[in-house]
Amino acid sequence: ERAQKLDLLIHLLTNLQQSIVICGPEGIGKTSLLKELQAHQHEVWHFCNVQASSALSFESLTQQLGQSLELSYGNQLDLNALRRFCERQTVILIIDDAGQLVPGLVSELVRFAEAFPGLRVIFAMRDDILHLKSASEDALNDCHLIEMPPLNRKQCLDFLKNFSVQSDSPLALNAITD
Repeated sequence: ERAQKLDLLIHLLTNLQQSIVICGPEGIGKTSLLKELQAHQHEVWHFCNVQASSALSFESLTQQLGQSLELSYGNQLDLNALRRFCERQTVILIIDDAGQLVPGLVSELVRFAEAFPGLRVIFAMRDDILHLKSASEDALNDCHLIEMPPLNRKQCLDFLKNFSVQSDSPLALNAITD
């Protein structure tokens, strides 16, 4: 199921301009899915990872984007350079723990990304926070939603078995029981 979520995410980023929200309970694997995306697509797309916080502003976020892509002029993102870059290359801006962003910033980022055809934004947040933020962030209603549901018992067992056979796993296969 997680592999299908990754395939869906790649498909959406390839074929849609729409921003994406990945939501699910804390610890379900949203960040892991995004790391897996980067591992699979690092040669195809440019990634800029931002850890959200309540102190993050639009200016500081675009500054991080500019630095990541080496498109800054002083401390400012060169918008013309970003436009030219996005015409040639897809850029994925990942905002992890996006529920921490100040009100209005999600909508501002969605509008910003719409102005650059090659720029995609992924917001990762807990599903309970998404529900709360949707009331004040109209742009979230226009984002494509990928839900990461909790693992059921069989999926947990399969995950642990798969994890245990990894070369650096501290978990032995014979230690896994129902």
